[in-house]
Amino acid sequence: MNNINAHTLNSSSDAATRSTLTYSTLLTLGAEQLKKEGLTPQPIANLCSALRLWMRVHGFNESRMVDEDFGPSFDKLLLRFSDAIATSHRSRTQRDRQEQLLRWTRVVATLKRVDALPVGFLDALRVAVSTIGMPARAVAREAGISTSTFSNWLDGKVLPRGTTVSQVPKLETVLQLPAGTLLNRLPSTRRNRYERSGQRKETTTSFTKVRRAQKRMVGCYAQPYRGRIVGEWQEVLALKTDRNRENGEERNSWRLKPLRYTAHRVQPWMLYNGLSSATAGVQWGYIASYLGWLKLPPTKGAPGIPEEFVGTLAWLADADRVIAYSKWMVGRSEGRFHNGPKVFLEMVATYLRPETGFVWIQASLRHNLIGAGPLAFAHVEQLCSDIAWREQCEKARQRVRVHLRKQVPGDRGKVRHSRSPTERASVVLNDEAPLRRLVEFTHRLESSPPPPAHRRDYFAWIRDVVLVRMMVANPLRVETYAAMTYRPDGSGNLIRTGPESFKLKLPPEAFKNQSGAASGEYEVAIDSSIAPWIHRYLSEARPNLVYANETDRFFLPAARGPRTVKPHLEELGLEEALGFKGEGLSHRLHVLTALYIDGCPGFGGHAFRHCIATDHLRRHPGDYLTVAVLLHDKLETVLQVYGHLKVQDGLNALGRDIAVFSDELRRTRGGDVV
Repeated sequence: MNNINAHTLNSSSDAATRSTLTYSTLLTLGAEQLKKEGLTPQPIANLCSALRLWMRVHGFNESRMVDEDFGPSFDKLLLRFSDAIATSHRSRTQRDRQEQLLRWTRVVATLKRVDALPVGFLDALRVAVSTIGMPARAVAREAGISTSTFSNWLDGKVLPRGTTVSQVPKLETVLQLPAGTLLNRLPSTRRNRYERSGQRKETTTSFTKVRRAQKRMVGCYAQPYRGRIVGEWQEVLALKTDRNRENGEERNSWRLKPLRYTAHRVQPWMLYNGLSSATAGVQWGYIASYLGWLKLPPTKGAPGIPEEFVGTLAWLADADRVIAYSKWMVGRSEGRFHNGPKVFLEMVATYLRPETGFVWIQASLRHNLIGAGPLAFAHVEQLCSDIAWREQCEKARQRVRVHLRKQVPGDRGKVRHSRSPTERASVVLNDEAPLRRLVEFTHRLESSPPPPAHRRDYFAWIRDVVLVRMMVANPLRVETYAAMTYRPDGSGNLIRTGPESFKLKLPPEAFKNQSGAASGEYEVAIDSSIAPWIHRYLSEARPNLVYANETDRFFLPAARGPRTVKPHLEELGLEEALGFKGEGLSHRLHVLTALYIDGCPGFGGHAFRHCIATDHLRRHPGDYLTVAVLLHDKLETVLQVYGHLKVQDGLNALGRDIAVFSDELRRTRGGDVV
C-alpha cells in the first residue's frame, strides 16, 4: 500500500475474537498486571494463592476459560467458595480470600479488554487503530514511527524487529491500550530482546574479548585452500583414510562418511572421493593457521615468508618455525600454554614420524622449498636425497617432542585452557543444582509461545522445546541430534512405539566415539514427558518447516539460509544433507539459553552435557560410571574431565549424610540429638 491513509480499517466481527483467557494465562498475565498496578511480590503471591485455592475448591483445571466464572456465575461461585473454606480457615483468612477474589474480578476485566483483541499482532493492531478514531498517519506520527514502517506493519509485510520493537510501548500509549497489549503479541524472542535490553548486562566472555583483540592485531591470516597445497592435502587424505596401508589401524586412520550422514558443514578440505572426514577438517585448521602465520610480517612476530613459497606441507619439517609458532600462540593467549599449541605440536610430530608420517614418507616435498632459498631452514639445499630429507624429519620431530615435554612435564602437565570451558554456562554451573536451572530454563521456554498467527515462529518454538527437552533428558552430542532421522515406517533413528511413545535407536557410526564407548548400538526409550511434544512437532510443526518434504532429518530450520548452494560441492556433483547442521543447532541453543536464562551469555550443546554431569557428581560424588552412561562416553574420558572432585562437593555430600543420620536418631529416640 503506497499511502498509509488508504488503509481501510474496520472492526469486523471476524477480526475480533472472544476472550481466550484461561486460568493458566490468568495466573501469568494477572501477576504481571498486578505488578504494573504497583503491588509488591508478597501481595501478588497471596493473590495467586487465593486464585489457586478457588480452582481447587471448584475443581477447575488451568486450561478452563475464566469468562463465565468471573462473569455471570461469579456471585454463586463465591458463595460456594466461602462455604467450602468456612470450616478450614479462620474468619480473618476467609475475609482476606474473599477480598482477593474480588480483586481478581477487576484483574480479569482489565485483561479481557485486551484479550478481546485478536491474538495476532497484525490483526490486533488493525482493530486497535480502527477503534481509536484517529487516522493511521496521525497514530504513526504521535508514536514516533515512520509512516512507511507503520504502513508495512498494517499491511502485514513485516513485524516489528530490532530497534523498532522499542517503539511498540509508545504505540500502545497512543492507542490507549494497557502496557504489553501489543508487545505480548510479538514472538517471544523479539519482545524479550526489548524487555531485557534495559537491564541486560554485558555478557561478553573473557575469551571473546581476547579473540577480538587477536583479530584486530592480525586479522584472518590462515592459508587459503588453493594451489599446490590442495594436491598435497588430497594425498594426505588418501593415506590417512586407507586402513589397508602398511601400519594402518583404526585408531590412526581417518573416518570417511557419506554426506547424507554428516552433521557438520562440509568444507573442501574435508572431501575425498565424494566422502567427508571431520578429522581432516580439524587438522587442516591447525595447518592452515601455521602456514598463514609464516607469511605474516616480522612486525607481527612472524617470519614474513612470501606467499608463493608458503603453500606446502614441507614447512612442517622446519622445527625452528614450528616451535616459534607454538610460542607465538602461547604469547597471544597471555602466556598460557593451552591445548592449541599442545595439539599442534603433537600433530606435527605424527606427520614427521618415521615410516608412517606423511611428510616423512613424501620426501619429494623437499623440492617445494628449494625456491625459498635462505628463507627456508638453513640447510634445505643440502637435502638432496630422500635419506637426507627423512633424517631432517626425524631431527625435527625429536626437537618438537623435547620442546613439548618441557611445556608438559610428565603427569604434572601445565596445560591451561585458553578459555574457560565453563564460563558461558557458569550461571548454571555455579548454582548448587545445575539440573534445576536447566529444568527452569525449559519451563520458561515452554511458557513463552509466540502467537499461533505468527506461524514460522510458532512452529520453530515447538521444535525448540523438543530440542531442549531432549538435550536435558538425554545429553548426547548436538551433532548426533542434528543427524537424527525420523521415518513413519520406523526405519529412522527416532521410532514411534505407541500413540505417544518413542524410542531412539542409533548405530555406532552415528557417534563421534564409535571406536570407544559407542561401539555398540544405542537404543533407549524417550522420556514419557517429551513424547507428547514430539508428537506435536511431527504432526503440527515439522510439516511446515523448511525441507520437510525433501529430507528425513528430524530437526529442520524454519528459514532457508543465505548460502544454500555450495560451489565446491556443486562442482563435484555432491549435495549436503538437508536440515540442521550441528553448528546450527548449537547456535540455536546459544540463542535460547541467552534469552531464557538471566545473566547468561548463551551456551551450546556441549555445555548441557557438562552441566548434567556436574550436577550428578555433586549429588553422587564419585559416581563416574553413571556419568559415563549418561554421556555415552568412556569411563576413562569421564575420569579425565570430571576426576577433580571439589572439596565442597564432598563436604556437601557428607553434610547431607549427617543430616539423614541425625533425622534417623531423632525418630528412633523421640527427642533432640545433642
